[in-house]
Amino acid sequence: MDGIGGHEMKVLMATPFYDPIIGGTERFVADMSVKLNQLEIETDVLTFNIDENMKLVPKYDVLNHNGFNIFKIPALFVPKLMNAIDSNFIPRKLPMGTIKKYDLIHFHNDTDLSLPFFTYLIRKPKIFHFHCLNVTYQFFKRRFSSRNLLKSSVSVYIVASKYSADLLLNLGFPEGKIRILPNGLDVEKFSPNEKPKAENLLVFIGRIAPQKGLLTLLRSLKILKPRTKLLIIGPLAKHYIWYFNRVMETIKNINDCTHHEVRYLGVLDSNEVIQCYRNATIFVCPSIDEPFGIVNIEALACETPVVASNSGGIPEVIQHGINGWLVPPNSPQRLADALQYLLENECLRQKMGSLGRKYVVDNFSSDVIARKLCKIYGEIIQ
Repeated sequence: MDGIGGHEMKVLMATPFYDPIIGGTERFVADMSVKLNQLEIETDVLTFNIDENMKLVPKYDVLNHNGFNIFKIPALFVPKLMNAIDSNFIPRKLPMGTIKKYDLIHFHNDTDLSLPFFTYLIRKPKIFHFHCLNVTYQFFKRRFSSRNLLKSSVSVYIVASKYSADLLLNLGFPEGKIRILPNGLDVEKFSPNEKPKAENLLVFIGRIAPQKGLLTLLRSLKILKPRTKLLIIGPLAKHYIWYFNRVMETIKNINDCTHHEVRYLGVLDSNEVIQCYRNATIFVCPSIDEPFGIVNIEALACETPVVASNSGGIPEVIQHGINGWLVPPNSPQRLADALQYLLENECLRQKMGSLGRKYVVDNFSSDVIARKLCKIYGEIIQ
């Protein structure tokens, strides 16, 4: 991509959390940073210095990983001190001189606005990327100050789906500044293997939180006739210990009283997760509300068909009857019916997996998404 003003474009990805705290947002930042640098857009990352135990590290670090810099800044954690703008961190050392060297700042993660707030006076083109608007929507609806911070300081807003774009419009954000950019995926890493799929293996991957609909999936097993094994992978959401306890009780009841086997595996590393996608007969995403659902394209990239809720942005990815099956959220019976239908139709599953892989490669590969992001950057800078 051509530079501006005779020099290469420089972009700073600013996110409150980063490696070793890895979730969907952090994976997106890492993948796009690699791809953008390959496209000759100099891209670095600014984040708070937090260790794997979610403890703040009181020093300023500059790391180099995969060819780009990661600026880790020390901060104080003061919950609700600045609740009016949803800011829980106060930077101890913010490298203003370094930040001003970039042509554009791309903010990520709508659960914390510390970095947009403390860089408010830096007059650079800015993008704010909403990754979980289905969760933060009610917060922004209540907080004029948070909406005003973003409306007065940001050039463009990015969301992953039309569903999320409509939520932004409902909040009063200008339509002309909203861009839809799906999450990208490394399709070389997320790929099928030559081994046949396991028999009657269901896989769920996600946080153990109510909006992910896991209890609906577990209740569907009490109806489902074919004997299955269900693997549950994902972290406990710290605000929902009560829900986690209900899930564990339900798992015990299913293992004791039905012919199904359910195992909770907790958090796995990325290679283990990919292997689960590859082995699965069906990937299940029973979310009650989901802005996009990166797990669905990860499964499809591994040629695994998806049964998912017809909610949020999921129907923008899962094509009913083509690469997966859509069911109403919160319906154990409809979910059980869909699972049974696909478990009994191997040829259909194989066709769905093959079409799903092609669909992801053509529309959601990191290369495709990085080029789309480049166009957004170029539009803002020009």
